[in-house]
Amino acid sequence: MIDKDTTVTFEKTAKQLALGRVGNFLICLIVGGVFAFILIFLDDLPPAVLIAAGAACILAIIMGIALLREARALLKAGEGCRVTVTDQMLDWSYPISKQMQSFTIPLNEIDKIEQRVTRSRSGNGTPKTDFFIYQSNGSKKKLLAQHSGIYPRKVFLELERRGVTFETNNKRIGSRVSFKVSS
Repeated sequence: MIDKDTTVTFEKTAKQLALGRVGNFLICLIVGGVFAFILIFLDDLPPAVLIAAGAACILAIIMGIALLREARALLKAGEGCRVTVTDQMLDWSYPISKQMQSFTIPLNEIDKIEQRVTRSRSGNGTPKTDFFIYQSNGSKKKLLAQHSGIYPRKVFLELERRGVTFETNNKRIGSRVSFKVSS
């Protein structure tokens, strides 16, 4: 069991958060560059391929701009993300309220916390992970891992050490059959 007056703090600085966004921007840049290469240097492509490559380039530009704006906003705010867990309180502060609202919840008002992993029955695609905090007043708070600053599972494990019920649920969606076309 944990000592009564133990406080655990998870932190990421504004620079660390912004660096993560810049890394994602570089991935967008590479993906957009590959599709731009296809558009510029490959001839006689079917119209569907041209449309898809063009859409991918546009999407990469839009996502890249959004990521740079997020990085700039994080640096401009000057504050990082801080999650503090005490024997009585969970305090989650994030510098940009448009991405995630900061909140404070007494531990005795948390019924349970949940990590839900959703996978395709066919095994295709990347699993989607969602995090939820269920409160005793019936409300539910969803945390998005990409906007929470600190990966929620780390915080949830600490809350579990303090006696909060932590559930991990796996959900399967879609049909069990998948079709693959080979040429």
